Amino acid sequence: MFYALVPFYWFGAGPNFLNMVMILSTAACVWPIHKIAVHYLGQHFYGTIFAALFLWNPTTQFLMWENFHPDVMAMLPLFWAWWFMTQRNWRSFAIACIIAGLWKEDAALAIVIIGLFIAAFCKGDRKRGWQTAFVAFVWFQFVSKLFLGHFNGYDAFYNSWFGSLGNSVPQVALNLVRHPNLLSEALQEKHAAIYSWNMLTPWGWLPLLAPFVLFFGVPQFLANIFATPTFVRNYQFHYASIVLVALTIATMVAVRTLGTSRGRRILLVGFLAICGIRTGHEWGVGPMTKNYKSGFWYAENSVKENAFNDALDLIPKNAGVSSSYHIGPHLTHRDYIYDWPNPFQLANWGVANENPPNPLNVDFLILESENLGESQIVFDDLITKNVFHVIFEREGVVVAQRTKP
Repeated sequence: MFYALVPFYWFGAGPNFLNMVMILSTAACVWPIHKIAVHYLGQHFYGTIFAALFLWNPTTQFLMWENFHPDVMAMLPLFWAWWFMTQRNWRSFAIACIIAGLWKEDAALAIVIIGLFIAAFCKGDRKRGWQTAFVAFVWFQFVSKLFLGHFNGYDAFYNSWFGSLGNSVPQVALNLVRHPNLLSEALQEKHAAIYSWNMLTPWGWLPLLAPFVLFFGVPQFLANIFATPTFVRNYQFHYASIVLVALTIATMVAVRTLGTSRGRRILLVGFLAICGIRTGHEWGVGPMTKNYKSGFWYAENSVKENAFNDALDLIPKNAGVSSSYHIGPHLTHRDYIYDWPNPFQLANWGVANENPPNPLNVDFLILESENLGESQIVFDDLITKNVFHVIFEREGVVVAQRTKP
């Protein structure tokens, strides 16, 4: 799917373009959400409510704060895929599934479950459901085992996140069947319990009442709670994208199931609105939330922001730069821009730190001194040996210029 964005780069697109594409894609989710809600609940009023709750959801708010990730881009086609399934528009359903799977192979696991859902509940189209599940599963295995393995020299890096459970979907699934206690133990782990609370509470825990629909978010949920890194079990990051899609649709189905009368349906939607508005305000990060001025964005001019801007003004347009992670996007449209401590010490370079770049490409360093961590020794070495000279230092922002090779 990145190939579709290439022409924009011919005209100067960069990281901010990607961020805007992701934001617009997420905003566009309200269209299929509205349609799905009207399909299940019968009135445009409910479609508007669910679209608003999705946008105000704390996870959605944080996804808009985070940088571009293809997981987030997969949400829109997944919503459309579900809508087209409800309409038995199988050609459009297939196109939506293909786009979702091409954005991120993780989406293929959700599509496997959607295929099984079709096989179980869509009379007359069960064969199509089995075909969907099979193709999606093969695609996931192909990408994570063969395609990435061919270019990387090893499987997808995340296959090593599951320890003794295995390094593939079949192995993990088999071990969970053999040792079901592993699931209960994982759910009791602190980060997993908090993650579950943060994901379900904005929807009033109603998705649990539509388990067959909710199930298509289970593979990603399980991957998140079993993975070794704890940061994937955080509602604020893109790992929650596909889970959010499942929760949104499952809530609609739960309201339809429980709302057997107009009064009950209004009561349920009112309960949902209270949960959604309250959690969005307390846990979100957008305007009109409790955390808006906490530093995720600079809501107003600050001393540190002014220091950043003054430091950036010192960097010539075509100079090679190594910068701290958060500063890098402000320094694009140049031949050489590196994420510190690259290229002086390789970190997350290429696939396996192959083909190291020439440090002579860097003319300036612009860093956040409090975030140097273990790379502090690299910076100190460059300064004490007079390879670089500090020309600016204020509010934790440091700019150094090369003085010799």
